[in-house]
Amino acid sequence: YGNLPAVWRGYIALELSTGTTEDARALYRRCYTRHFEGDPGESLAICKEWLRFEREEGSAEDYSFAVKKLEPRLAELASFAADLASKVATTSGEGAKASKAAAAPVLSREDMQRMRREADPHFSKGKEAKEAQKKGAKDASLGKRAREG
Repeated sequence: YGNLPAVWRGYIALELSTGTTEDARALYRRCYTRHFEGDPGESLAICKEWLRFEREEGSAEDYSFAVKKLEPRLAELASFAADLASKVATTSGEGAKASKAAAAPVLSREDMQRMRREADPHFSKGKEAKEAQKKGAKDASLGKRAREG
C-alpha cells in the first residue's frame, strides 16, 4: 500500500488526531518523494499539505527545512506536469478529429447511399442509370394517368 496516497494521508491524519505531530512530520518526510500510482497531482497535494502543516504546527526551522526539501520536488513535479501537458497537446489533434466527427451533419439514408456509390469504384453507373430510368418511367406513367383522369 506504499504507493497509494490515501493510505499515507490516512496514516498522517491518524497521527494528527492523536496529537503526535512529530510522527506526522516523520511521515511527511518519508512520503513527499514517493511516486504515487494514478494521479500525479497527489504528490503535489501531499507536498502542499506538508508545507501547510509546518506553517501551522511547526517552528520556523521546521518550515524552512520543509521548504528546502520541497523546492526540488516541486520543480520535478512542475516539469512532469509540463511534459504531460505537451503530450496531451500532441494528442489533442486526435481529439479535434473526434469533435469534428461529432459535429458532422446527420445525413439521410438516401444521402449516405448516394455518397457510398459515388466513392465506390466498383459500383456500376449503368445500374444507377437503369434505376433512374425505371423511376422516370414510373413518374411518367403516373403523370399520364393524371392527365387522362
